[in-house]
Amino acid sequence: MGTKQSEDDRPPAPQGESTPLPGASRGASEDSQSNQTTPLPKPTEATASACDTEEPGKGRESPLTAQSPAAAGGGAALTLTFSPNELIAGRYRIVRFIGQGGMGEVYEAEDLELRERVALKTVRPEIAQDEKTIERFKREIHLARKVTHPNVCRIFDLTYHPTAEGLTLLLTMELLGGETLADRLRRAGRMTTTEAFPIITQIAAGLAAAHEAGIVHRDFKSANVVLVPSKRGAEDVRAVVTDFGLARGTSAGDSSAVSLCGTGDFAGTPAYMAPEQVRGGEITPAVDIYALGVVMYEMLTGHRPFAGDTPPWRQPLSA
Repeated sequence: MGTKQSEDDRPPAPQGESTPLPGASRGASEDSQSNQTTPLPKPTEATASACDTEEPGKGRESPLTAQSPAAAGGGAALTLTFSPNELIAGRYRIVRFIGQGGMGEVYEAEDLELRERVALKTVRPEIAQDEKTIERFKREIHLARKVTHPNVCRIFDLTYHPTAEGLTLLLTMELLGGETLADRLRRAGRMTTTEAFPIITQIAAGLAAAHEAGIVHRDFKSANVVLVPSKRGAEDVRAVVTDFGLARGTSAGDSSAVSLCGTGDFAGTPAYMAPEQVRGGEITPAVDIYALGVVMYEMLTGHRPFAGDTPPWRQPLSA
């Protein structure tokens, strides 16, 4: 599922109606899914799930990575908003539950108008009901949708769906097949410079494209990079940066992935955060560049430069 395609072979962007939010425009093209109505093949065992902790669907990794049903087995059952085959917003039919991230639940869905598979993300009620947060959220989405780059996950649409609890805010995004960079490092350990260089080059290109569009990620980390394999082999991958302006999650099993976000604009993962970000200073593209340096260190050594939740420069000085 989700093999690499060339720029010229990408299908057109979703253009149908889906009860968009006021002022929302259509997103960029989606390049990783077939436009056939037949079901896509399930991920192989080598394909990492979106949520690989002990609890099903509880994941710190990008919730855009397709997860096999077996990967979600065991643990307590989750109460989900949607069910398989349910029609959402008059356009999207739920295929399966993928995982649960910091922003809400994530599903694989079929766009019935374009016959393509997308990732459909719900937005938690406490976020969706905060007017200030939603306004900032919509501004960031409008900016993110302007980025059409092979190394940036594409955002398609914002829409509402009525449920028993009220209107549920939804976001549709590019569905990616593959494993996250964080999963790759846990599975196989540190990379050689030869292995790391092409991935770093792609990540830097994706971040640069976003920065040129005026977008700062603010929570860039190895868990927000998906390695999409190509037809030429598993070692030839497309590195895709996900969750621009959206990353708010925390891992149930990784203390270093504690996300810091409140009612304001402060968000991030401490192990990857620049000093000015933690101290509440101005957020510029420099915070993403700092985080990229941490990720590069992690790729080449197999661990992050700082252990624990608080980097040394943030800890109080001893007497």
